[in-house]
Amino acid sequence: MRNDKTNCKGLWIEQFIRELEDCNPTAMMILAIIRNFQKNSIKCFISDAYLANVLHVSKATVSRIIKKLNEAGYIKIEKVGRKRYLYIIDN
Repeated sequence: MRNDKTNCKGLWIEQFIRELEDCNPTAMMILAIIRNFQKNSIKCFISDAYLANVLHVSKATVSRIIKKLNEAGYIKIEKVGRKRYLYIIDN
């Protein structure tokens, strides 16, 4: 996952994410990106457009996946003003 606009050298997908049977690979990548922000104590307010660019999918696909991840209880969405923060929900 290399994008010249970021400093991302790679992405670690934790075992609990890989074991989610109801998530496709793109959803797992989104979860891994959110988790990476959390591990670095950074609030994740990545836009759908950014994720779409990095993952080579449409913004609509990213939006749909984030909605499904939220409905499934894997992530929490917090809106503050115009920003949307994403958090992994640890079970």
